[in-house]
Amino acid sequence: MKRKIYLFLIFSVAAIIRILWLDKYPSGFTPDEASFGYDAYSILKTGADQWGRSFPLSFKSFGDYKMPLYGYLSVPFVFIFGLSEFSVRLPAALLGTLSVFFTYLLVKEWRKNEKEALISSFFLAVSPWHIALSRGAFEANLTSFFITSGIYFFLKGGRRFVFLSSLILGLNLFSYHSARFVTPFLFLMLLFKLRNNRKERFVFVMSFLFFAFLTVLSYLGGAGSRVATAGIFSSSSNMSTERFVALTSGMPEPVARFFNNKYIYFGKVFVDNYLSYYSTEFLFSKGAGEFTYGMMPGIGVLYYLDFIFLFLFIAYFFSRFDFMRDGWFAAWLLISPIPAALSIGPGYAANRAAVVLPALVIASGLGASYLLNKFLKIKIFHLLAFIAYLLFFIFFVEKYFVQMPVYGSRHMIYGTKQVFDFLSEHESFYEKIIVSKSVSEPHIFAAFYLKKDPVEYQRQAQKWRFEEDGLRWVDQLDSYSLEKYVFKSLEEEDFLYENALIVGTGEEIPDNVNLLETIFYPDGRVAYKIVDTSEKLFAYGKH
Repeated sequence: MKRKIYLFLIFSVAAIIRILWLDKYPSGFTPDEASFGYDAYSILKTGADQWGRSFPLSFKSFGDYKMPLYGYLSVPFVFIFGLSEFSVRLPAALLGTLSVFFTYLLVKEWRKNEKEALISSFFLAVSPWHIALSRGAFEANLTSFFITSGIYFFLKGGRRFVFLSSLILGLNLFSYHSARFVTPFLFLMLLFKLRNNRKERFVFVMSFLFFAFLTVLSYLGGAGSRVATAGIFSSSSNMSTERFVALTSGMPEPVARFFNNKYIYFGKVFVDNYLSYYSTEFLFSKGAGEFTYGMMPGIGVLYYLDFIFLFLFIAYFFSRFDFMRDGWFAAWLLISPIPAALSIGPGYAANRAAVVLPALVIASGLGASYLLNKFLKIKIFHLLAFIAYLLFFIFFVEKYFVQMPVYGSRHMIYGTKQVFDFLSEHESFYEKIIVSKSVSEPHIFAAFYLKKDPVEYQRQAQKWRFEEDGLRWVDQLDSYSLEKYVFKSLEEEDFLYENALIVGTGEEIPDNVNLLETIFYPDGRVAYKIVDTSEKLFAYGKH
């Protein structure tokens, strides 16, 4: 009974910290979030995504071809609550909360140890990494639910649960690009455990193969372009530079090629990237490399106490390692950082490495359990350890809800809601509304906040033939429009229209203009300005 109370309290904390003030924190709303929301809205109204593709296996979005699962999961929430930041973020928050419960079930089924299960679920409930990903419409968060629940049902056993496990792991192929890489390896590791059970093996394989077939179809539909452009193999400029330096230094060409070839270069990049995700800087001190996905650089994705717990886990777990029992978990830990390591970017991409998140938290929980059971058996030490971990959590809460809006709002594209709320009240008085492309992917914010009719939006989007022009992203077009809204880089002649509104960043708008509205970031800096051109109160460029 006492442990059921503990589980209820853990689950309650997880739910509160993930759902409370969901429309306000993280402060801002990214284009990806708006895109998922509008795709859900479009599917709800028309059965097609924003580009008019009926029930696609990948969402074209801005040209990055997102995995579709988050968009489809958002449809019932948009139906119930309407198209809003809250309704679009709610699926992530709920699945993030359920991940805590399934982590408890998974560890209990695997380890047959109630205390390890409770500690692991508590650690996930207060994990800064998991909380941040659960509070936004971030597809990277989905895999923490689908992997934990999928493995739990597999370990539960029996054809019914094995079939359910296969379905869940199959769906995980459509949750996030990193999950698409890791899931097949986990599937094979689990399949090995069924080598002596022909009927369960057949059920497990056949249902998963159906989703694997759909995965192939999705790549044919455009999803493969994301992998091709986001990988480290898409750029080899540094390798060419190093080879050039070697040649100009007098090194013979065959020798220069030997030391500076693509295999050595990309191998080094991959190893450096891979190790960075298990570095103390990423895990405990510096954390994520950027503010996107609700993360806060400068604080670790785990707490400092987890360093001790993970060290004990390594010593304890692998000294008693049994491949048949534990092989799948070792594979989960070792394989998960590979997609992030193969990706270009600023590094420390906490979203791309999120597949390993539940495994690391479980590993920390097992290490903590070992510490308390073997070295700190006195109850007072258990209480002190709990209080210490809780204090780390409280300090994180302060940083997330107080500090994060100040430092991260600009990176989370704060201010677009205020911009389009203002425009919706004034657009009828103007013939044209010009929105700078500096407002990241401005067309999707117009569609989302103005709740544009998906039928008309799809008709307009057919004119944005960016891929046919050899472009990768829709906003690489010089100019494109949605009804009276025009999206382009601001130029001098834009301010000469007789009857238009212009939206730009603080740096783009001159001082001596007919300024109607200024949107500020939480730290007081100017985010956007809205200008009325109907009165020529200035000479552009002379201010």
